[in-house]
Order: sequence, then C-alpha cells, then structure tokens
Amino acid sequence: MLNFDLYLPTKLIFGIGSIERLGIEVKNIGKKALIVTGKRSSQENGILERVIKLLSKENIESVIFSKIESNPKNNIIDEGGEIARVEKCDFVIGLGGGSAMDSAKGIAVVAKEGGEIWDYVPDGLKIPKRITSALPIVEVPTLSASGSEANGGAVITNSRTKEKIFFRSYHLFPKISIIDPSLTITVPPEKTGEGGIDIICHVLDPYLTNIEPNTPLQERLQEAVILTVMENLPLAMKDGRNLEARANLAWCAVFAVSGFPNFGENAGFPMHSIEHPISGLYDIPHGRGLSALIPAFLETVLEINPKRLQQMGERIFKINESDKKKLAKETIKRMKEWLEEIGMFTKLRELGVKKDSFEKIAEDSIRISGMGRNYLSNFPQLNKEEIIKILKRAF
Repeated sequence: MLNFDLYLPTKLIFGIGSIERLGIEVKNIGKKALIVTGKRSSQENGILERVIKLLSKENIESVIFSKIESNPKNNIIDEGGEIARVEKCDFVIGLGGGSAMDSAKGIAVVAKEGGEIWDYVPDGLKIPKRITSALPIVEVPTLSASGSEANGGAVITNSRTKEKIFFRSYHLFPKISIIDPSLTITVPPEKTGEGGIDIICHVLDPYLTNIEPNTPLQERLQEAVILTVMENLPLAMKDGRNLEARANLAWCAVFAVSGFPNFGENAGFPMHSIEHPISGLYDIPHGRGLSALIPAFLETVLEINPKRLQQMGERIFKINESDKKKLAKETIKRMKEWLEEIGMFTKLRELGVKKDSFEKIAEDSIRISGMGRNYLSNFPQLNKEEIIKILKRAF
C-alpha cells in the first residue's frame, strides 16, 4: 500500500431534515450569502425559497445567482464571482447537483482572488495560477452524484474551447455540507440514474486500474459502494420518494470521493478522463457519457487484466463459473445488462457523439489528464490509439 495524506476539513451534516440546520450552522460564517443554483429545479420544487427563509431566520441576507447549467461554463462562473464581489457577499452556497456545487467553488475563488476562473485551471498548455484563498463555501446537494460536497475539486468547461477540466485546491473544500436525502426526492428517474453512474465510476475507475498490491480494504470498500448503488439506484428511480434508497445513494456519493475507498492505491481515472472531453464537446450529462463508456472500457480491461474482472464477477455479481475467461466475459455482460435495465445509454452514438471527433477526444484526454505523458493512467497505459479503440467499441 502506498503512503498517503488524508485531509477532510469539511463538516458533514447528514440526515433527513438536516436542511433545517442550515441557518444555525452558517450564521458564524457571515451575514450575506451568494446562493449559486440552476435555472429551474430549485425554484420549481421550493428548495430555494426554503433555503432563503432558513437564512433569513438567522438574519442572513441572500443574493441569488441562478444561471448554472449542466457542464458549468467559465464565463458564467466569472460573472458569478463579480456579483459576489460587488454585492460584498461573505460566503457562497452551492445549491443543486455537481454543476451548482462546482460553480460555487469557482465563484468563491474569483470573488476572493480576482481574475478569471480559467486562470486557475490546468489546461495542459500553461501553469495555472495558484489558488491562495477563496470565500467560505457551503454545499447543499440536491442530487446524489459528483460528491463535490465532500472534496476540494471542481470541474469546469471552457465556453470557447469546449475543454472540460478538473482542478483542485485545499481552499475548495467546503466549510460545511448539509446532505439531506429528502432534497433529492424530486429528481426525475433519468437524472437519478445518471448521478448513480457517476458514483459507481468514482470507485470503478480506480478499482479496475489499481496496480498497487495489498489493498484489500480499498477493494472491498469500492465493491461495497458499487453494490450499494446497484441495489438502491433502481429503487430510487422507480419511486423517487423512497427515502431509504435516496439516503443510501447520498452517502455513497460522499463516501466514493472521500478518499477512503482508494487512498493508498496506485490507480487512475481513465473513464472520467475520456468522458470529460466528450461532455465538454457535446454538452451531454456526465453520467450518460460514463454509462456509454463502461462496457467498452471493461472490454479493454478484459484484454489486459482479466483477473480484476473475474474478482468483480465473483464478488459483485455473484457469478459461479469455474472457467475464468467465461467468468470475466460474463461480468461484462452482466454490467451492460444492468445499465440497460435501468434505462441508461450504452452507446456513444445514442448520445449524438460523432466518429470524426474521436481523435480530438483522445488527444484532449491525454493533454488534459496525462500529466505530461503521452498516455492516460498507469494501468492500463492508454495512448491515443488505444483511447480511440475504446471510443470505437463504445460507439
């Protein structure tokens, strides 16, 4: 197992009804909040109004910035940062899914540091500005997916170049995150499903690519997250008001990105690295792109590391097969069938992705996520040609 540092400075408040603690918990942070949210859902389901009232009860003023869309754009984040600065907001609240929460982090940086958010993003062509401060961040997730409520990272898309890039800083950790599963009950089945796939891939990526021996706890934690999501996601999609299923998904979203399932491993996130250029270019939901890549990536793992697929088949799908090759292939089949059963996309062409963009997607994924190398991840080492092969399989 590799050595590692674990830094989790966020106060996590979890539970049904925990949103009622919002005003009391944040009143010592400041007296004026910029609430960063999407254009419709938080207004239509009444959550935004509820948050405003909870803050007002503690004499906290609210400024609303409701321009966030899926795959949040740098120019919108810059606009939000300027508003926070002009309005002299003391802190930022991200209210929504990963897009709103990531945007809140970017806005907190721009409001405090100045400049444009893309100055702080490592795009593979420049050394980014170092983030030295940010306004305090509070996250209130209304979708179980990205886990942005529990980490110091964010993903932002460049509106001009269509690059979608992850960046991180200790200053991006939320001060407080309130994870109330009841806030997710109005999320429609399709969005619930996309969020669940993102959670799975946060642990499936390192599970499939880890080359560090003797990490049994990490592997079992990853398997536990995958199993829990696979059991509860169909329940939440069938009945959005199933609070037990919603709570399990909400905690999986947090736990998957907390570091506990993969710290100490030597692993990568190739599916995420390949998907980001896809959703940046085509502006599709992240979970949809990941779902389409999963079967194709498993086929690649079959060629290089069939033992990991065999373990996955035995422990997750409970497949009883003595022929190890058949076991690995059956694992891929079962995963694809499960994705299809819950109504997820398993082909890129179903998402409007064009073959003539494969070369750009492969090049961007390596340039942005390859850390200066000409390939992705450590195992398998995916060069441009191998990434294109995965994209063709997924098409």
